[in-house]
Amino acid sequence: MTFSGLATYISYLESSGDLCRVKCGVNPDLEITEVADRMVKSGGKALLFENTGTRFPLLINSFASDSRMAAALGRVSPGNAGDELISLFEALGGEKGIWSKISELPRM
Repeated sequence: MTFSGLATYISYLESSGDLCRVKCGVNPDLEITEVADRMVKSGGKALLFENTGTRFPLLINSFASDSRMAAALGRVSPGNAGDELISLFEALGGEKGIWSKISELPRM
């Protein structure tokens, strides 16, 4: 499955039961990091903080599991994605630095 943007990825997480919406107000300086840390350490869901005290919601831990990472990459498992990236950079050419290679990606 591929996603056209963050909104479709969030919809996927919610429909797969892998998203927890946090509607109550939270302190973006202290509370969010503590809640997110505890959730990821327990193998929990991605979190969407809807009331951060700013005008923006915050999605966190969105790639913090193998299954979420695989879904984001459009795979069944994250498996050999690293090998594919290395092959891609090698195909872009020789001894160039990583930033030079990344800048060439839009031309592919």
